[in-house]
Amino acid sequence: MDGMFVCLMPREDRTAEDSKFHQREYTLYHAKYTVLGSFDTMAGAREVIDELQRDNYNGFVAKLRPLFEKDIKKFYPGFADRFDFVGADTGIGAKFRTQSDFRTAVTFQKNGMIYVFSGKVNNVFDAADEIARLLTTDEAQLCCEAGYYYLPDGEFARSRSEILQKPTDRFNTANLQTLLDLSHLLNPI
Repeated sequence: MDGMFVCLMPREDRTAEDSKFHQREYTLYHAKYTVLGSFDTMAGAREVIDELQRDNYNGFVAKLRPLFEKDIKKFYPGFADRFDFVGADTGIGAKFRTQSDFRTAVTFQKNGMIYVFSGKVNNVFDAADEIARLLTTDEAQLCCEAGYYYLPDGEFARSRSEILQKPTDRFNTANLQTLLDLSHLLNPI
């Protein structure tokens, strides 16, 4: 789905010896609330995660969980009868700031290091293929711009114009500041 919607995704299945599912875990994600902030540095993002972890996510979960659940119940009225909350999880994702909320995996090489902007999880196979090709392609056959080397038929080459279009909308996911926007709900965390 595209937009500020809630999403329920399978996360983990645990089976017993009889191979029947006994416990399944899901992630309840919400585009409107899950991106806690957009930061120019890893240190800025890490600071927010550390603050939430110091509180063991208690204040954060107590205030945001009802917002997630209210929206999932619109699409899945029986949600509360079928699912139990087991905990919160966080992570930091690097992405390009683009007008289109670009989410494709992009690989490139600079100074002998290969970089991957992962996009969405389903792009992992494309990224792996491009990494293998970057490792085995002669540098003279790669495109080069400002010291960045990339495959001429790879995702970076295909997506350059889209990557260069910067967001103008405050609510583009590259510009979200959810913790600040919801500070009236979340303080003190």
